[in-house]
Amino acid sequence: MKSFGVLAMFGGLLFLVFAGLAYSELRAAGTAAVLPSTDELPLTQLVSPELFNPKHAATRPADLAALAFRRIFIIGGVGIGSFALGIFLFMASQQGNNVTADAQID
Repeated sequence: MKSFGVLAMFGGLLFLVFAGLAYSELRAAGTAAVLPSTDELPLTQLVSPELFNPKHAATRPADLAALAFRRIFIIGGVGIGSFALGIFLFMASQQGNNVTADAQID
């Protein structure tokens, strides 16, 4: 259970870092004078490929950006939840070790 906790914490941390980088990338693209190419925005292209799809040219860019930010926040929320679950599993495995050690002393 300890290893599952560590893996969940590591996975949650990876999701948080990914969400943070995607957020900063999309934010920088939104404030740029000229929209960067798709090669310069790999994380944004992963999170929201609709931004670069010609089929969605009639959709307002603000709506597409709002959808991308919503997805980024969901990814960040999953990261926080996974990290919290990992901490819970890690602490539960530690607590189980302490209980058995106390039982052996008595």
